[in-house]
Amino acid sequence: MTYLTENYDLFDVVFGHFTESEQTFIENFIGDERDILKRDYQGLVLGADWIYRDMDDPLRTRRGDYLRLSIKAAHESLGSNFSFLQAHLRGSRIRPLGDGRLLLRGEAGYTQAETQIVTTLDNVEANQLPELYEFRTGGDRSVRGYKFEELLPNKSFTGGKHLWVASLEYEHPIIANWSVAAFIDAGSAFNRIDDIDAGVGVGGGVRWFSPVGPVRLDLAAPLTDAESPFRIHITIGPEF
Repeated sequence: MTYLTENYDLFDVVFGHFTESEQTFIENFIGDERDILKRDYQGLVLGADWIYRDMDDPLRTRRGDYLRLSIKAAHESLGSNFSFLQAHLRGSRIRPLGDGRLLLRGEAGYTQAETQIVTTLDNVEANQLPELYEFRTGGDRSVRGYKFEELLPNKSFTGGKHLWVASLEYEHPIIANWSVAAFIDAGSAFNRIDDIDAGVGVGGGVRWFSPVGPVRLDLAAPLTDAESPFRIHITIGPEF
């Protein structure tokens, strides 16, 4: 159980750098839709997790599976001023392939919550959902080539109700305790099926199998719009 309090104003997030007179003009232009941008959430969120993990070696896995299902919900009848239902599934599979390893990773999220549209701001979408529970993707453990949580829905300032991520990677040993890898990642956070705009990243890296688990150094490039032409990602520890 989590008791959440979240209070902020999307208007300040987006237009806070404008002058006071410019902000007043925009507020008058938005009119009655101004209230959609205000956020004031309080309430109890109930959640449950189910985790399955199986591997032949926790530090240098050649064959393994991982699955995690998270369910979260809140409802006005339980003392919250918001309602939502969310399912989030994450999974990974590692299998030997020749002398190397094939690593598969996937993630999917679905949220049942209301979305309001601010038509005066080019149909900006404002989910009636705390930002803490909105989905975003991008980063070293999701879509490499993008910065952490850079990928958002096209019409959202904060995040999306739904999510998908997929990754395919092959790793090949070169010398003792060292490997090289090549990968492709893709994913998107979105509010509607017809508004999925996937980010795709490709790249390669090196792996050192240290006494505390793999140390991974990756160089990845985004194939769709991003803030930078490439990113360097460093992660430490077992895959699961």
